[in-house]
Amino acid sequence: MTRDRTTPWCASVTDEGISGYGEERTRNATEAAVLFYRDWLLGEDPTDVMRVWNKDPPHGQLQAVGQRVSAIEMALWDIAGKAAGAAGA
Repeated sequence: MTRDRTTPWCASVTDEGISGYGEERTRNATEAAVLFYRDWLLGEDPTDVMRVWNKDPPHGQLQAVGQRVSAIEMALWDIAGKAAGAAGA
């Protein structure tokens, strides 16, 4: 994976101090997507990624922003791997 200073990243931290990171490729909307979904994600179990994504999104907007939320999802999978003690997580 090539990283440069212009690649947007999403960083998420659980209440237990586990951090997860996700990379975004669109470069223009990661912060807006994170802020939009912030309250929707707070209080959820970050290790149950599929349940989080399968619950009703705010205003039915999850697919509308598609790739923009991929960084958030990657961060959740990173947290889930770390919580499970997965190698390389």
